[in-house]
Amino acid sequence: MEYCGNHTFFIKLIAKMIRSRRTTYDEIIDKFKNNLLLPLGGEDIKAIIHTNIEQLLGMQQLDYEHKLLLKRFSVLPSIEIDIEFLEQLFQANIQDKLDFLANIGLLSRLGKSYKMHHIIKYYIHDYTPPTLQEIAIVVDFFAKIIHDSHNPQSIKEAKNYLIYLKAIKMTLLSLPDNNAILYTFFEHLGTIYYHIGEYHKALELLHKSLEMQSHSIGIKPLVLAKNYNDLGLVYKSIKDYERALMFFKKGLKIRQQELGDENFEVAYSYNNIGLLYRLNGNYEESLLFFEKALKIKEKHLDSLDPDLANLYNNIALTYQKLNNHKGTAYFFAKALKVREKSLGVNHPDTAQIYSDLAMLYKDMKKHAKALAQLEKSVAIYNAHFGANHKKNIANYNKLAPVSYTHLRAH
Repeated sequence: MEYCGNHTFFIKLIAKMIRSRRTTYDEIIDKFKNNLLLPLGGEDIKAIIHTNIEQLLGMQQLDYEHKLLLKRFSVLPSIEIDIEFLEQLFQANIQDKLDFLANIGLLSRLGKSYKMHHIIKYYIHDYTPPTLQEIAIVVDFFAKIIHDSHNPQSIKEAKNYLIYLKAIKMTLLSLPDNNAILYTFFEHLGTIYYHIGEYHKALELLHKSLEMQSHSIGIKPLVLAKNYNDLGLVYKSIKDYERALMFFKKGLKIRQQELGDENFEVAYSYNNIGLLYRLNGNYEESLLFFEKALKIKEKHLDSLDPDLANLYNNIALTYQKLNNHKGTAYFFAKALKVREKSLGVNHPDTAQIYSDLAMLYKDMKKHAKALAQLEKSVAIYNAHFGANHKKNIANYNKLAPVSYTHLRAH
């Protein structure tokens, strides 16, 4: 214990090595006396730990299957992981192999769960790092989860596996490879981080993906366009509108070249650029791009598609910024018609239109109509989220001055 510096991990590891009869107590003492095992002290503690692990574990004595299993396990987080999930992940019956590795100290076992201590994990990554080919089965499993990275259901599922995705990300970032598997994984995971609000992690991975794509031969232009667009979305979220606009325009240029001017993906780019111009206060330019998007979407979508309602709403809000009441009312009415018929009058998205309409009526000095719309919006949000939800708090802030003005007028 003195040699081990009272380090609980090493005391437990030595005990397991002796119990499994891969070594004896006397052999352990001899290794310390002959400086094959080093006392846990001194400046370079990491090097000492790795030297001792190498002497204790004798990984070179393991067969190929056990070594491969350890490498695959090392890309997972250092948490207790249930055997059922591990066998699903590795697509094999591996409990006997895991039990063997636990008995000699390379894994720990608790009930039907297994865990790799972070010291073992770091040793494997530093001295026998896994290759992409060796961990491909793990990467592929999680790549399928994040593949549709803008889909709400995929985002929800990815959040459940976030601790695994973070661990795999760290391994993949250390690999020397540069291929489609890696840059696609980074791009999709970056988009997941964007949707859950971890913008700096999103930027790290999206830029890494972009860098790898720029050095790849045969990269598909539309893949590059998607990466540009996703970077634009992240920069928009952190209010770096200049960079966001730059990436949106890069994506638009590729989509126009590859798909033509009438494609739905082009309309998506137009819409994003329109939003950026509105945020920048360039409302005329914003309307120009929204109208380009609308021209395409009205050709491709059903007249009651909620995506059309979103675009009508964007146009209405832009007209509102220009104090164009007629244009605002016209597009709010179109958005409301679609949402009431496609989503229903009690849907939260419909409630948002009622709230926006209230502000238009307020600007037009039609306070009774404004109050009626706000009250409808509040009732819907109450039913869905409760009275203290942030959307209702925003409504209350709108309701107070409208109510006061209406009461004074009567």
